[in-house]
Amino acid sequence: MLINDARFSAPYDAKPAMVFFDVGGTLFRDGKCVPSDGFRALRLASEDPDITDDPALAALWDEYIAAVSGAVSDRGDALEMPLSAVLRYAEMTAGLRVPLTMPEQEELFDRYNSSREVIEGVPELLDTLKSSGIRYAVISNKSKNQVKIYKIQLK
Repeated sequence: MLINDARFSAPYDAKPAMVFFDVGGTLFRDGKCVPSDGFRALRLASEDPDITDDPALAALWDEYIAAVSGAVSDRGDALEMPLSAVLRYAEMTAGLRVPLTMPEQEELFDRYNSSREVIEGVPELLDTLKSSGIRYAVISNKSKNQVKIYKIQLK
């Protein structure tokens, strides 16, 4: 739906003060999530990597997602699961002890669970915004540590 109201639009020649981006699908194209790859990184960083294997951890991921995915609120909204909840469930169920903070675990899991590429033209766009004095920021439901991975890959 287009908003045809002067209160919500600026002339095309007006310079914006700031531009906001989402991460996934806007700045980056993420490949398919492969939980076993993310869990491999966590398992190898754990105190006891031989206690379980990657397919078993990925099966716990699937089990958790299946158990919670049908949950809806009283208003009919689907439940959104934080990554930390799924990781905790898999680690606790498997007996895996990962000596990292949960934000560090999320970052490690996210770094290895899928391929990621910068969308063509994004670095040039960001350079143009910066040289034009237009500030930009990322708005995302990903954790700060996950967004930090993206920021590093843009450089």
